[in-house]
This record gives sequence, structure tokens and C-alpha cells, in this order.
Amino acid sequence: LCYKRALEESGFESKTKIVIRIEISQDGYIQNDLDEMVDLEKYNNPIHKDYKIVIDNIKRALDLCSPLRNLPIDKYDSWKEIILQFDVGKD
Repeated sequence: LCYKRALEESGFESKTKIVIRIEISQDGYIQNDLDEMVDLEKYNNPIHKDYKIVIDNIKRALDLCSPLRNLPIDKYDSWKEIILQFDVGKD
């Protein structure tokens, strides 16, 4: 939902697929490895504009969703780390 909202707000879509790992604190705040995994040369190269678009949309989506709410604290071990795949697919 947050990624879809980020796409709508940015007005840009990309067919590039990115997989990231996020960690969620017990109070729902999202920490991610996106900054560490971004290829800055590719991100800043106009030839790879789809890559920049998808990275910016992921950042926007994570900001929109953090903090996550109503997570069952008794199941923290099952949701404290999640792998997410971001892409524009068909609904």
C-alpha cells in the first residue's frame, strides 16, 4: 500500500525490481539496508533513470509506512526482519 502510494505521489513507475532487507524495531520503526546497497554510479547516471525512480519510490514508501502499527509484539521474532521486493507488476 505504501509503495503504491509512493508511485502515485511521484507520478513515476519503473519496471526495475529491487530486493531489500528491512529491520523493524519493536515500536515499528523501519531500518533498511537501502543506502548501503544503492549503486551510486548507476543512481546518478541518466541512462539508468528507471533505477533512480525505483530507489526514490522505495525511500518514499518506507518513509510513508514508518512506524508500522498494530504489530503483535508477542510475534516480534517473526516480523523483526523482512525481505521486500519492490517492482511494478500487474495487479
